[in-house]
Amino acid sequence: MLFVESHCKAAFSAPLLLVLFSAIALLGCGASAPPMTVDHSAPLGKIYDAYLEATTKLGHPPRNLEELKPHLALAGDVDTLLISPRDQQPYVILWNVNPFAEGFDLPPPLIAYEAQGAGGERYAINLMGYAILSDQQLAEYGLPK
Repeated sequence: MLFVESHCKAAFSAPLLLVLFSAIALLGCGASAPPMTVDHSAPLGKIYDAYLEATTKLGHPPRNLEELKPHLALAGDVDTLLISPRDQQPYVILWNVNPFAEGFDLPPPLIAYEAQGAGGERYAINLMGYAILSDQQLAEYGLPK
């Protein structure tokens, strides 16, 4: 009889644990920092991907928009992808940045960033992924605000 009673407790506990773990998974652990990985569906992610592809195919980082455009066109409408949906301004793209460089200094070199951004922050993409930069952080890169 003891075996049956223990077995029943275990049977009732498993669904309870499943519900508990599901609730924890749905609620998460509260607020967290935005992910710093490349979102390939966002315009900056597509610019990043095109920049990498151009560097590989050209044998050097793109030197200008004309070298980048054919690779960016594979991801969608070039004119749309070059405009930030947040500030409606063209992204600032930095040319001749080797995305395959090793041993770079921190912060990692930028590939592109929003011209104005929103709320005092600009979305950017660097050699390690996304970054959210303040004007002061952008100035630390030696770039104009």
